[in-house]
Amino acid sequence: MDKGRLLESIVASLLGLEYYWREGGKEVDFLLRRDGKIIPIEVKAKEEVDANELKNMKCLMKKFGVERGRVVYPEKEIEMIELGGVMVECVPLVKLCLYGLTAR
Repeated sequence: MDKGRLLESIVASLLGLEYYWREGGKEVDFLLRRDGKIIPIEVKAKEEVDANELKNMKCLMKKFGVERGRVVYPEKEIEMIELGGVMVECVPLVKLCLYGLTAR
């Protein structure tokens, strides 16, 4: 079983996500529209999020003027990663299941 695809399916189901971004070999798992803004969402199966793995998200965020993205991962704590002027919030899957994207 592919843990990454399973987590992506769970996140898509929880948030009702249907759309993704793909351009020239770059891809971001999901795009959520909220209050007229785009929120890019990546799902990672690893316990730690590496900023180098988020270069596609950074590209999308810079291109479309998005200030904040989200990464859902199977860890326990929320953390922030700064990617050259844009911020990415890493949200544990359990907290997403319990509280949604707005939990702190």
